[in-house]
Amino acid sequence: IIPGKDCDLIVSDGNALYEYTFEKEEVNKILTWMDCDIDGSSVNKVFMDENGTFYAVVSDYDTGSADLAELTKVKTEEIAKRENIVIGVIYNDTELARRIVNFNKTNEQYRIKMKAYMDANDWSEKSYSDAIANLTNDISSGNGPDILDLSSLDIANLANKGVLEDLTPY
Repeated sequence: IIPGKDCDLIVSDGNALYEYTFEKEEVNKILTWMDCDIDGSSVNKVFMDENGTFYAVVSDYDTGSADLAELTKVKTEEIAKRENIVIGVIYNDTELARRIVNFNKTNEQYRIKMKAYMDANDWSEKSYSDAIANLTNDISSGNGPDILDLSSLDIANLANKGVLEDLTPY
């Protein structure tokens, strides 16, 4: 948590950076760490200079080193176009996030995005059932992820509905 420039507080968690205003009791997302090719669970500290530029101290747990990342706002049209691949997960997986960030940093053709269906701040039974319902709705409406992490799902139920495809031929 740091003081904001145009808001009261800037708050960082493992997924994103947010601004908070006391008067409006309003939270707005500034950025998502993965969209910046940063593993949010590796962010140790966030700073903001007088111009409103954000900096993050990012640890590399494999090497024990740390880097200082400068976060600069860019227009969408200035970002190199890559084909998006969405991996659907019930909850954020830090190891998968680390691998996605490493892939995205090195691949010029594809960009992987992780879509978590469960709110990381709410581990209740209702949150889990809502996540399953939202995932099921996405799949049923044709808006499902390209790749699905099955580790937290009822695979037999999905197979019976014809949602899964045997990847052996690929």
